[in-house]
Amino acid sequence: MSKFPQLQEIVLTGNPIQTNARDAAEYQRDILKRFPSLKVLDGVPLPAQPKEIKFGVPDSTVSASKNVELPGKIRQGAWGEGSNEIGVGFLGVFFPLYDTDRQNLIQQYYTPTSLFSLSVDTITPHQPTHHRRGAFSGANQAPSSSNLGNYIPQSRNLVRTTNHQTRITRLHHGRDQIAQAFRNLPRTRHPLDDPNAFVADGFQVQIGTTGGIMVSVHGEFMETNERGTELRRSFDRTFLLGPPAQTNPGSQCVVVSDLLVLRPYSGRDAWIPESDTAPVDPNALIQEVRRRTGMNEHFAGILLSECNGDIEAGMRRFEEAKVCPLPQNCAKLLGDESNSSRSISIKGVFGMGG
Repeated sequence: MSKFPQLQEIVLTGNPIQTNARDAAEYQRDILKRFPSLKVLDGVPLPAQPKEIKFGVPDSTVSASKNVELPGKIRQGAWGEGSNEIGVGFLGVFFPLYDTDRQNLIQQYYTPTSLFSLSVDTITPHQPTHHRRGAFSGANQAPSSSNLGNYIPQSRNLVRTTNHQTRITRLHHGRDQIAQAFRNLPRTRHPLDDPNAFVADGFQVQIGTTGGIMVSVHGEFMETNERGTELRRSFDRTFLLGPPAQTNPGSQCVVVSDLLVLRPYSGRDAWIPESDTAPVDPNALIQEVRRRTGMNEHFAGILLSECNGDIEAGMRRFEEAKVCPLPQNCAKLLGDESNSSRSISIKGVFGMGG
């Protein structure tokens, strides 16, 4: 596509791409995917392509699922009307058990109809992309790695997993399949004693004729590899929680679906207030005062110090002070000996009088 963006005709008769295709429609779709500008294939004009969104799912599957109602009707209020008590209570039990006793976790919350899938996101930036805040840098953190290759065999990332049968087999149904999937994942340790390591949201949704809670968690965990080394990973986990079921006595809710997305460690800046993560550079403030007032660095620092680092308060004080013509020695203080006629507010700010 990148080499031939305007290609309009191609002949592949006898090519393995053409001879090995399951049917003519699949062959045509594959070629059009590679060359969207194509108008003639193997000497046969192609029909005009509709401008609509398509999913990589067979038409038979789409036809059979037209009457399925998706559970996406979000109601008003995050963590409202009981979702806080149930959702937070669930998370408080889920992660300790996930780290220490996954089999018990499955028996407590998962049902014979629960779904679980893993998606590996390998393109999330894990290097500094925002120079002021250092977002995604992982600076001063435990060792992390962008290598998620061990998870790829289980990943159901729909962008990269295009084979329909693979998509089916990597969507785990019921307790037995989910238990096997959990056994294939490395041991983990979530820093549950550090509330800044996680953020969670909950919403009430409709699941068919019953109510449910959608819980979304973003955070980090430590993965223990074969050598016993811990690596820090970032994750997003989305649960759809349903009402209690007879298969899970004593539980306030059950897991209808569980989607785990793994990413290279990307820090916590996304959910920490900027004021907590971006300390102001004093030198940058001094330079800004110099730019706006013409003062030299020494007296710009004094002004900021007297105003407790509040640059706007300093500017108001500067403007309100008495303005007087500058003698030669004041021009030197400003770092500007060439212009002794400039004016500047100095009353009380520098302890130099009016």
